[in-house]
Amino acid sequence: MLTTEYIPAGRKRLSVEEKLSENESSARKYEWDAYRRNHLINLDENGDVYQIRYNHNTRIPLEVSYDKIEDLLAAYRRFSELLQDPKYNTEFLLAPGQVLVVDNWRVLHGRTGIWNPSLQRILLGAYLEEESFRCRRRILLGDKTGMSDLWLMGCSDRALEILADRHL
Repeated sequence: MLTTEYIPAGRKRLSVEEKLSENESSARKYEWDAYRRNHLINLDENGDVYQIRYNHNTRIPLEVSYDKIEDLLAAYRRFSELLQDPKYNTEFLLAPGQVLVVDNWRVLHGRTGIWNPSLQRILLGAYLEEESFRCRRRILLGDKTGMSDLWLMGCSDRALEILADRHL
């Protein structure tokens, strides 16, 4: 169900003042600031998972027929439970200067709290298109081979990796 039914997501913002009762001059009305409908699990043409879109904090009321609601909620809850299972989680502490690169479409990620008051976390985020990453990686592997770019242009990514590993 998580590959076929849509899970709507949105962010709320306070946007409109409206009267709550005859005695009050204003009230809050929430509207969706951003809204989208996605499958939680997206499959490619071969039926393989290529993307997971999960953020419980942005989930808004489901838009599914009554006969499917219980099954969809059960599937969503089960998936959420699996995300918390230690068997599927890895925790590590990055040292100053270390970089973590995550494929946002393939790896679910989060942060735990810092309980040591002497530690400080500075988090810098960046988004990079996959093609930009692949191109830069090819350039760096090509440089590592020590060979002319002319010879490397037709090489597959795997061939570049092998040539780069063999070069001293």
